[in-house]
Amino acid sequence: ELGSESESESEQPCAFDVPYTVRVKDIIASPCAYDVSVILSVGDEVTVDIDPPSIEFTFADGSSFSGTTDGEGFVATRVTEFPFKDGCTWEATETLDGDGDIDLEACTMQATYAYREAPIVGTLCATPCTIDAAVVIEPLAVE
Repeated sequence: ELGSESESESEQPCAFDVPYTVRVKDIIASPCAYDVSVILSVGDEVTVDIDPPSIEFTFADGSSFSGTTDGEGFVATRVTEFPFKDGCTWEATETLDGDGDIDLEACTMQATYAYREAPIVGTLCATPCTIDAAVVIEPLAVE
């Protein structure tokens, strides 16, 4: 009986109420000088809240990505406005897209990260930046 209890416990899906972190697995394309690790607060704690069909990733700086999940994959976005040194106001849309990449055994999520920006106020604005990267969202190692 003890063996069957531990087997059923090991089959339980991971708890997503533990601290997570994000790491950049690979920069796929970025013609910009932006540091994706800073934009995504890489290495900082991320709170993951999964309640299908909703998913939310809240970063240590208070910003969050929110979206939908079917329990296997997810799409979550974060939209921010910011003034830039060119005098224009810009809007950045960031997307985390994990298509079937929630691994309940390893408690990790792999996703593509896309950063797109566009000026929303101003003229003679700088050239928009794009970033595409592969990221891993995984439990934070407790030291």
